[in-house]
Amino acid sequence: MSAPLDFASRVGDECVWTVGGMSAIAGEYRGRDAVLGFFRRLHELTDGTCSVEFLWDLADGGRGVAYYRARGRRPDGRTIDLDQAIVYRLDGETWSEVRALPFDQGVFDAFWA
Repeated sequence: MSAPLDFASRVGDECVWTVGGMSAIAGEYRGRDAVLGFFRRLHELTDGTCSVEFLWDLADGGRGVAYYRARGRRPDGRTIDLDQAIVYRLDGETWSEVRALPFDQGVFDAFWA
């Protein structure tokens, strides 16, 4: 998925994006290039079907939470339609640290296995 400009512009140069769980995509992505590369990888793993519908965002100036619906289909037929959240810290207007939190970790891990 090519990141929308507003999304890409939120990722700070030194951003650390953490994906928990036991799936193939779990881990830490350090730096803007690594974070955006992670999202390109999601696009590749889903043949371009990975999508996010942002539902709401709550921030206090230094940290925040965004809630969204993630959808996609893997080439082998696995699908995902799952509520998720990110908890983040800001450095000015950009994310400096982000942790992705799926509503159901088992469903998330099975899809990205």
